[in-house]
Amino acid sequence: MAHYDADSWNGRRPLHRRVERERKARHEAEALLEKKSLELYWTNQELKLLAADLTEKEERNRVLLESTSDGIYAVDLDGICTICNPSAAHLLGYDSPMEVIGKYTHSLFHHSHSDGSEYPAEECTLLEGMKMEREIFLEDELFWRADGSPLSVECRAAPIVQNGGVVGSVVSFSDLTERRTAELQLRQAQKLESIGQLAAGI
Repeated sequence: MAHYDADSWNGRRPLHRRVERERKARHEAEALLEKKSLELYWTNQELKLLAADLTEKEERNRVLLESTSDGIYAVDLDGICTICNPSAAHLLGYDSPMEVIGKYTHSLFHHSHSDGSEYPAEECTLLEGMKMEREIFLEDELFWRADGSPLSVECRAAPIVQNGGVVGSVVSFSDLTERRTAELQLRQAQKLESIGQLAAGI
């Protein structure tokens, strides 16, 4: 029969308690690490889904920008072009949107009146609308192509709002030349039709 030594056991008791505390602390740390690893895994999964969704939206926006026949460009608060679709570059006489992006749009293609006189930036309706944080619609405005020829456009500008504040403006515009040509042709056709009806009546 083993001899029970109470004093020996009492001497080992603090060591036994410390080992138990360390074992318990290790288990708790492992459980916490497992929990955090699981949270990190699901966070990564959510980020992947968000990134995929963002990529899809960016691709959809790119396709829309490149597919529309209207010119579309965006500027920051300093009037510097940040976005330009191919139609805008083409209508303005440039080979690529990159020739417009990064440039001060007012001095690039909105700098002069129809008589050639200077159009000061501080009087620019499009820039003023952005500062006033309101949408602007111009039924007959003048832009200037890369070769210096005038371009009559109908344009609309709307402020870009982010985090509760205006960070720029997006402008869409269309060439009025084709519309005016079509309207002129329609008027001429109507006039010829009226003459034909009058002649038939006689």
